[in-house]
Amino acid sequence: MDAMEGVPATEAWHPSGDITVDTIQARFDLLQSLAGAMASLQNLEFDKAGMFDFENGDLEKPTVGPIRIWREPSGLELYEENIEDLLVVRQTRITPPASTARHYFSSVLDSRNYDLHDDDRGRGVIKVAEKALGYHPFRKYLKPHLLQDETETFVVQHPDFNLQNILCDPETLKITAIVDWHLVRIVPRRVGFSAVPIWLREDWLPYYLWPISSTLAVNQLDMYRDHYAKCLSEAMGGE
Repeated sequence: MDAMEGVPATEAWHPSGDITVDTIQARFDLLQSLAGAMASLQNLEFDKAGMFDFENGDLEKPTVGPIRIWREPSGLELYEENIEDLLVVRQTRITPPASTARHYFSSVLDSRNYDLHDDDRGRGVIKVAEKALGYHPFRKYLKPHLLQDETETFVVQHPDFNLQNILCDPETLKITAIVDWHLVRIVPRRVGFSAVPIWLREDWLPYYLWPISSTLAVNQLDMYRDHYAKCLSEAMGGE
């Protein structure tokens, strides 16, 4: 494993001092370079959604296997049980490989993946997400049946696509590396490599409250998202 040059993009995105026109332009430049880097992933296509499975240690020919994640203790469990026992006896949740986007999202939201310790809020989020699959834009995207000559493909998704995992040149703001890929997933295209970075989704979260929880107002986040989407489309040849 080689050491990568560059500084965390956090330093470029959040410089010391007041936010100026130059700061905004620097952020635009960073997003343009990032879009170009992510666009290079467009040719990595797979016939299933899941996680890489390196059978027999063959790093050159991975297959797509199930998604395995740790089941994190809920707030109720932490209150009722011994936290040391919870951390030692950890459980995993396994989602089988999916051959369609509908199968993938349905499996991820399967109530059997969640136990009685999960709180009411978590259950509510799952139910709302299940309902969302029946509405635009999912309804248009999640075709119940593919046409005979169509083949659904899947792409990579960075597990933590955030500023601390992006390295850039401090002078030019060109991306030098994107790190922390060890839990990479293969997912439907709509939520894959072309999704906006995590720090540009702050206003989609329930605890977003500008300017208390975020330094960016909704209109500013929209501006950066639009710029990133435009740059990504150009880098992908207009797709």
